[in-house]
Amino acid sequence: VISAFQVPLESKETSVTFLDTPGHAAFRSMRESGSHAADVIVLVIASDDGVSKQTEEIIEFYKSIVTDSDGGISLVVAMTKIDKPGIDVDESRIRIENQLMQHGIIAESFGSTAESEYGPPVQLIPVSGKTGEGLDDLIDGLVLQSEVMDLRADHTSRGEGIVMDARMDKGLGIVADCIIRWGSIQRGDVLVSGTNSGKIKALKDMSNGILKQALPSQPVRILGLKSLPKAGDPIVCVESEEKAEQLVERRKVLQAKEAAPDQASSSTAAELQVTGRAAQESSKLRFIHEKYDMDMDHESDSIRIPVVVKADADGTLAALRESLVALGEVSKHDLIIDPIISGIGPLTITEVQTAIDSGAPVFMFNVKVLDRETTSLVEANNVKFKSNNVIYSILDDAKDVFAQFLPPTVIDHVHGSALVKAVFEINNAKEKIAGLNVTDGTIYKSQGKTPDDGTLDCYFRVLRDGVQISPNGEKVTASSLRKFKEAVEEIRRGEECGLGLEGFDDIRQGDVIECYSKHEKRLFL
Repeated sequence: VISAFQVPLESKETSVTFLDTPGHAAFRSMRESGSHAADVIVLVIASDDGVSKQTEEIIEFYKSIVTDSDGGISLVVAMTKIDKPGIDVDESRIRIENQLMQHGIIAESFGSTAESEYGPPVQLIPVSGKTGEGLDDLIDGLVLQSEVMDLRADHTSRGEGIVMDARMDKGLGIVADCIIRWGSIQRGDVLVSGTNSGKIKALKDMSNGILKQALPSQPVRILGLKSLPKAGDPIVCVESEEKAEQLVERRKVLQAKEAAPDQASSSTAAELQVTGRAAQESSKLRFIHEKYDMDMDHESDSIRIPVVVKADADGTLAALRESLVALGEVSKHDLIIDPIISGIGPLTITEVQTAIDSGAPVFMFNVKVLDRETTSLVEANNVKFKSNNVIYSILDDAKDVFAQFLPPTVIDHVHGSALVKAVFEINNAKEKIAGLNVTDGTIYKSQGKTPDDGTLDCYFRVLRDGVQISPNGEKVTASSLRKFKEAVEEIRRGEECGLGLEGFDDIRQGDVIECYSKHEKRLFL
């Protein structure tokens, strides 16, 4: 979740508001939402690691904002971990400044004052979160940056802001965490955000203290919206509830018009195959697919996996949903992850029933444990259910769950091979016995051993001059395996034996006979 806090400045009658966004790649959309509410991006780079892939992502995002908004945001670099043993601050600074320059970001220490394509030279400030060294310099740098940008806001006009995150609280209802960007808001004001509206019932700060009024740059918790707004959506104060309803209705009409072409094109798109439990219950599945807009076409090689996604807030819900979908997109297999239900708050009985009917696994991020009734339903129907408060863990769990939807690959495991030294005819030439010398591994009569101490059915193939002559695709079995006159179950390397094959007798001296088993190998994403 995006967290926000204000730091009052002792020497100045002002404060600095910080938005702290999650660092994992899954939360990219949340970082973008936070940047839209910010004036300055503080890019944190560890002095020992330098510019990482994640840092590059934020740099590219900053560059796109600067290009699109004509300088509406600036950048300050905080070089952290300078207290770490063995760190040479000057060497780390030079290395990181050179890495930034490769991405078009010029540091002030290079002495140039000319603006590049991506804005003026940026400050790079060494800091330590552990000892506090350099933090005052960072605050002074941010204040200086705000003065250079001439950041001002009129606190007497109607309030405007941006939603950082929103969630459903059991005791409070819908709670929206916002940053006020212009004007002010107070209890009783009517707000509109996207296609959502409501009258402010209460204002709280980020520590849940009651506020009478929220001013520009202040993080605030708003109670009173009728439905959940989306993270990143703007909020505006309007004159009255009637005005708010008119604005919401107008936006809904515009959204419907914009969505119409997409719906028309999606109706002609290729339908996709559904596997697993869904394939076993086709009549029931078709009803579920029609109900939840899940297409099925068994001629396609794609595998669509329905999922139910739950989270504690709108921002984390979007991040989890997008990350799950991305697992399918980056997989080497043709997977389509389809969130048929995504919502905020605890898992409901209805959602569990949908998961049961559709064969969908359930993924929950940072949500309270299930109640007894829901837990019983999940366990009784063996619903694949994963819940965690750490994004790394839940995505690792998702990879394992999605792998279970992949059809296993059948591979051959060769137990051993033998050279045909002679061929003997028995039972009035009705049956041939191959006299063998085992050259590699072990020849089994019926059950072969596996490295994990299991057993598999054994089959045989005959190779002549390196080419298989026994029926390909047919499982040739042994009718007999003898060592001298004694019937045995296995013959090891270096030993000789007599082998009879069931239903195949085109065997000649010099042929090679392989003993093998077929087993299924689980695939991974």
